[in-house]
Amino acid sequence: MASLNTVRRYAYTQALRIGWYVQGLRLSSYWLTMFRRIRDLFTSGERVLFGQILQLIILSEKSLRNLDTMIRSAGKEPKLLKTEMGTIAELEKEGDALAIKLTQSITRGAIAPGLTEHFFTLIQRIDDILDTSHFLARDISRVSTHATAFGSPFCVQVYQKAAELHALCLKGTLKLKELIEGIDEGFDASIERTRELEEIEERVDDMKEEILDSMYEGVELIDWWVFEHLVGLIRRLDDISDLCEDCGNEITMILTQLGA
Repeated sequence: MASLNTVRRYAYTQALRIGWYVQGLRLSSYWLTMFRRIRDLFTSGERVLFGQILQLIILSEKSLRNLDTMIRSAGKEPKLLKTEMGTIAELEKEGDALAIKLTQSITRGAIAPGLTEHFFTLIQRIDDILDTSHFLARDISRVSTHATAFGSPFCVQVYQKAAELHALCLKGTLKLKELIEGIDEGFDASIERTRELEEIEERVDDMKEEILDSMYEGVELIDWWVFEHLVGLIRRLDDISDLCEDCGNEITMILTQLGA
């Protein structure tokens, strides 16, 4: 016959197992509820809005691809630069119109009130990418009309580095698009993509600092107005990367509130 202590130990062990089982059920029920809430919410206004925001990101991607052509062709093909600048200007106008439409949709109650500010910020940041691309396109076009600017090997070298920097900015925009497209894949997948956006931004920031350091070392080699243009070019490209990271953070905040 089992001793009293043996019976007590057995009862205690079983109680622990039951407790773990119940706790496991609670956790499973919690995550299942979270998943269902996000899934159900994304079948309503938020899903439609994210789909429209994706279109705004696609416009930004197109604009940055045109800007890439301008950076790589600066000082070489004035007709091509003019054509690309015109395309970027049209994309910027299209983006403004879409951003206004999205903002109006939000103010009419298309989404939950607690998400309004996050969606406003997200839309504004993406629109800022288009605006920045347009600004740079115009500035590159203006400087390219002066042959003396690109007659300097120093200027050509900085533009080559700017092209590398811009490639990372475009990569950030593509990662942002991937984040929106894969939003149904779950919170963990979205967090991972947001982390990758942060890593891209850090690489851009490091590269920006290296380029600026090298530029200030050779400032005597070019005219002041060319130097000012080059500094602005590098800093604005860094701004685009920052905007992509900001968008990723806003999307994370939205997903967090949807699951809260």
